[in-house]
Amino acid sequence: MHPNNLSSALKGVKVLYLGDQFSSYTARLLHDLGASVTKLVTDSYVPAAHEKHYLADIAIEHGEAKPSRIASADVIINSPTSGQGWPVLNAEAIKEAHQQNPRQVIATITPYGMTGPWAGRPASDLTLLAAGGFLGSCGYDDGEEAGMPVAPTGGQANHVAGMLATIAILAQLSKLQANDDAVAEPLDISVQHALSVSTEMAIPYWDYTGREVERHTGRHAMPVKTAKWQHKAADGKFFLALPLYVDDKRYATFRQWMRDEGFASVVESDDLAEESYRNQHQPEMVDQFSELVRNRNTGWLFTEGQRRRLPWAPINTADECIQDSHFTDARTTIEEIDGIRRARSPFLIQSSQGSHAESDDKEK
Repeated sequence: MHPNNLSSALKGVKVLYLGDQFSSYTARLLHDLGASVTKLVTDSYVPAAHEKHYLADIAIEHGEAKPSRIASADVIINSPTSGQGWPVLNAEAIKEAHQQNPRQVIATITPYGMTGPWAGRPASDLTLLAAGGFLGSCGYDDGEEAGMPVAPTGGQANHVAGMLATIAILAQLSKLQANDDAVAEPLDISVQHALSVSTEMAIPYWDYTGREVERHTGRHAMPVKTAKWQHKAADGKFFLALPLYVDDKRYATFRQWMRDEGFASVVESDDLAEESYRNQHQPEMVDQFSELVRNRNTGWLFTEGQRRRLPWAPINTADECIQDSHFTDARTTIEEIDGIRRARSPFLIQSSQGSHAESDDKEK
């Protein structure tokens, strides 16, 4: 990864953040891009535990959303407060602010948008993940939980809406930068809408084939059954032996690896050496992967698999991930701000000093 100047891309842009529902990730992303972000709160405001993670290094200002304060910002993040469905600035206030400063970007983020039958309806992360279709794709196809919807953790409604809202804000700022006579368009971002078009392959499968996807344990939701990618290793941990991106060279390397480890009989057939055959018979290759995984420990499998440029890795917990040397030593993935330890935004992660040159040497 190469150093970049994205951390100052929005230098000089003043952002005023109103509310707190499904919008804190937007505030964080704009701050990480260099904007000066201030969250306007009431005197009784107490940040939720999860909110502190997003608001690290963001200024907190106590006061009211008066027209004079609203007018001082280049960008307004306008969202509901906890338990509410309508944003801090209602439709009339948004209209007045836009008339006062047509070049001000006002991004309103609400559960179901500002218009429509569910406008103003309160929601939670769980109810929006259900309404947005995520629970239709997330879950298991085996075990006691087979077929049951499972909500992904981590506040994904906030993340998805936050990313799309940030993209929309950046598009507006780019338009204004390119044309001094341009005016901003008030942005109406529905979290439910954002989620519904972020369900990976569920939308294209339905739009183009009329088929619904089904949940698959730890794999893409698909309209047909697919081979399992996760296998229990000899040490009892699960390991991801990804069968994707396995070209002729990688399969030949894997096949030799199996011979070296005493599993020559498993890879005796030459059929899978042909790409066309692998594409049509992926479960056969997965069975070969499984044979190696269940007889070896995850640490060894990861090291040796990476050495052979196979996209394999152990399935770690979040706590294990932030202790992984790939993140802590080789890259600047983890940051700590005011006692809050978190992962950096992906576009700010760089290789640690010297590791990039070492990586280049290994490629050669």
